[in-house]
Amino acid sequence: MTGLENVPGTGRGLLVANHSGVLPWDGAMVKTALRLEHPSRREARMLVLDMFTTLPFLQPWLREMGEVRACPENGERLLSRDELVGVFPRA
Repeated sequence: MTGLENVPGTGRGLLVANHSGVLPWDGAMVKTALRLEHPSRREARMLVLDMFTTLPFLQPWLREMGEVRACPENGERLLSRDELVGVFPRA
């Protein structure tokens, strides 16, 4: 992962990246790298496409990982709590 040094050690932050496919594996890799390689062991909360939050086999896992449905209100709520938020906007 490149650019890890640009992620603040504390406080709110917005991570914006491009998706590399349909499944959210890139978001999982960003979360893992932040938790294992960042000096502060940051935890990122990803904003997830509605489609994924409605799949019965995926929704419980996403909830357990701390992910939330992608909408402006959820992003604002997480940022107001000084969380690190990841988003993969569509082109």
